[in-house]
Amino acid sequence: MNATSVSEPGSIDPRIRARRVEVIRIQGRRRLRVLLAVVCTMCVAGFAWLVVQSPLLDVDNVEVVGARHVTVAGVLAAARVEHGSVLLTLDRGAVARRVDRMPWVARTEVSKHLPGTVRIQVVERVPVAWAAVGAVAPGRPPVALVDATGRVLADVAAPPAGLPELAGLGAVPAPGRRIAQGLLAVEQRLPAELRALVTGLVTTPSGVTLRLAPGAPAGEVRLGAGAELTAKTDAALAVLRSLGRHADYVDVSVPTAPATG
Repeated sequence: MNATSVSEPGSIDPRIRARRVEVIRIQGRRRLRVLLAVVCTMCVAGFAWLVVQSPLLDVDNVEVVGARHVTVAGVLAAARVEHGSVLLTLDRGAVARRVDRMPWVARTEVSKHLPGTVRIQVVERVPVAWAAVGAVAPGRPPVALVDATGRVLADVAAPPAGLPELAGLGAVPAPGRRIAQGLLAVEQRLPAELRALVTGLVTTPSGVTLRLAPGAPAGEVRLGAGAELTAKTDAALAVLRSLGRHADYVDVSVPTAPATG
């Protein structure tokens, strides 16, 4: 008769015990990996924070490039970039938007250069005409410069040479705001030969009149309403070329039937 082994009460099968030990070891290794990952992440974050906050990466210098009509001091005041601020976290878009609000500025590009320089590149607007401010603003200079979009760039003491006047506009807004673009749209569509003779564009009840420079074949060209502008300017040039004497005006409000007087 074979003897049968009997386990003592409360004993655990060795295989089960080994499996339990292995599970505990696996769980320990997992916890260790998690702990190491957390510690590494905290170390990297702490190092990054120290780098960002390092005085070596503070803003030490702000350069302004492209300023001609605007002043460097004006650009710096508009940009509001503080010396000693953190270079890497500087919001370049916000700086550019603040500078873009300056009347003369068409576009701004902001770049960061290590170890501590911010460069502000401004592209200025170009005046294409001027308008008389009038007496509505006491103490305001009498002449406003205007760019091709109708934006008032600046008030100056006298009309600049070579730019036409925009007349009949009514009140001219302050620099940074825009005038109505009707006259500017006409000016930009004039052929070069006619534009070279024009010293002013005037809004009248009957339409637009071009004032011509002294020495031109006529004193003014009356375009009338804005329709058929190409046909009107072509007719005006044809009449001006054919005039044998100086005329007070050339009327091309009906381009197929121009008149002089």
